[in-house]
Formats: sequence, structure tokens, C-alpha cells
Amino acid sequence: MEKAQNLVVTHAKSNHRAGSQISPGERKAHTDPRFYVWSNDLLSSIRAEKVKVFVNRITGEVVAGEKYATKIELGGPNSRAFPFFGPAITETAPAAILLFATAVKKVIK
Repeated sequence: MEKAQNLVVTHAKSNHRAGSQISPGERKAHTDPRFYVWSNDLLSSIRAEKVKVFVNRITGEVVAGEKYATKIELGGPNSRAFPFFGPAITETAPAAILLFATAVKKVIK
């Protein structure tokens, strides 16, 4: 689970377009310049939570610690979206499933 979480964290961080990567023209054109500062802070707050083991399931969450993460992920009325979690989950899912399948095969042997 931790390896799968780390795949998502790494992907979300490496493919999120933080404020430092925005062109000066695009930064100047945005209606809320705080958006790009938030974006850099958000990037630093993406992390894996501790894996929890229950009788019938295992959970491992990946979170963005900033309260405005949803606004950056989905956009808003005056700002475009900069998705980072959706693509991270979608694009790492095959590798995460392979990690789980490999772990289950080891247990079954």
C-alpha cells in the first residue's frame, strides 16, 4: 500500500504545474495572484497518510494538506483548473494494481 501511495504522491508532485512554472504573462493575467503562491504551498503539502489495516480492508490515503486544494484541482468561477490528483490516480492505477497483485501472489505461495 505504501508503495502505491508513493506512486501517487510522486506523480501528483511531479506533474502539478506550480506557480514557479507559470509564465510571467500567465501569472499577470490571472485574476487572483495568490493562486500561484497557493499552488507552490500545495505542492509541498502533498503526502501519504499512514496505512490503516482493518479486519476486512486496508486503506492508504494521499492528501494535500492545504484547504484550497480542491479549488486548484477543479478550478473555480475565476480560475482554471490545475488537476494533480485525478491524473495521478488514473495514471498510477495500473502500476498500483500490479503491486497489489504481486503482494497477494507472495502471500498465497
